[in-house]
Amino acid sequence: MEAVLGALVADEQGDAVERIVTGWIAAHAPTLAEAPAPEKHPNPIGAINELYQRLLRGSAPTPVASSYGPDHMLSWDLSLILTGIGPEIYNTTGSTKKAAHAAACREALRDARAFGLL
Repeated sequence: MEAVLGALVADEQGDAVERIVTGWIAAHAPTLAEAPAPEKHPNPIGAINELYQRLLRGSAPTPVASSYGPDHMLSWDLSLILTGIGPEIYNTTGSTKKAAHAAACREALRDARAFGLL
């Protein structure tokens, strides 16, 4: 869709672009209104798993995590590779592995919403 809109803009077809975009917004407005804001989602990890199953018919990949620091103050670096959503690689840091995973999923939810996947 992005390529089509870009071609229409290049051909100075602003009216066609406006019709396509407003039609898409009208068609997807109920879905966009239902989805909670990514930063407030109660379960971002579960939401990404559901989105992945719905779109790609499979489970979301397991993230790769590594810890550093003293045992009493560990920090976690986490990489989550999600094909089909946004930039695909989400790198985050957190005080626990779960917190880093949730942060990566929140970023992916923001991208999914921006790309109209939610």
